[in-house]
Amino acid sequence: MSPFRRAANRLLHLLARYLPGATSLRPALHRLRGVQVGEGVFIGDEVYLENEYPDAIEIQSGVQISLRAIVMAHTRGPGQVVIEKDAFIGPSAIIVASGTRKLRIGEGAVIGAAVVITRDVPAHLFVASPEAKPVATARVPLSRAEKMDDFICGLAHEPQTFPPSGRGPVRARQLGPGMTDRQGIRIAVFRAIERVRKLSLDESSLAAEESTVLLGEGAALDSMGFVNFVVALEEEMTGVTEEPVDVVQLLNCPESHSRSNCTAGELIDLLSCSAR
Repeated sequence: MSPFRRAANRLLHLLARYLPGATSLRPALHRLRGVQVGEGVFIGDEVYLENEYPDAIEIQSGVQISLRAIVMAHTRGPGQVVIEKDAFIGPSAIIVASGTRKLRIGEGAVIGAAVVITRDVPAHLFVASPEAKPVATARVPLSRAEKMDDFICGLAHEPQTFPPSGRGPVRARQLGPGMTDRQGIRIAVFRAIERVRKLSLDESSLAAEESTVLLGEGAALDSMGFVNFVVALEEEMTGVTEEPVDVVQLLNCPESHSRSNCTAGELIDLLSCSAR
């Protein structure tokens, strides 16, 4: 590519990132650069579409690309990125194809905000945004710290969780009319089991799971698994009962797990009684 053409492409790219016209001017400018753009494509503000090899990008009809998304088709040489029709690319998503590789976003796929994609995404797959993860308590606000060391030394690394939200644990009042405390607690217990044992339980398998031994001989959870289960259950119970539940104290097993052969069903009964 000639130096003049490269300079022209960069100017067109700059204009396409900031000028208005998400469905008209911006797609037209990218076509002039060499990007293959279909009909009815939406390109948001500050979208970055491969500066060096624009012809390595194919955007099919009906695609929507949200603001500040990045699509790169080269790493140590050109590759290719194909975004098939009706796909949706969320804000600040990053799609990167390494040299000589062809990366494909399938038809109707949905890429969440800030997701990083480095491999093919099947058609109609929803790739969710990464969940923010609390890591510490900032006892010295960074905005007030004179030095970075002051901020770092002020971090307390005890376990942290976000306050419950509408997308958090199921609460009894959200479970439908006529639902009892035990039903809400039952759902919380089985969601905790799902999280620790990485199961996917449906209503037909819940009854059988009530016989699952959580503690003692033949238990489904080892010591670490039980600790993780307790943490998960206390999170899931938020909002189901009026007061926080200390599961370990309830089971009377802080260290020795003295309540042997405790099943999931028995734990549900204990929690139900304590909630009254």
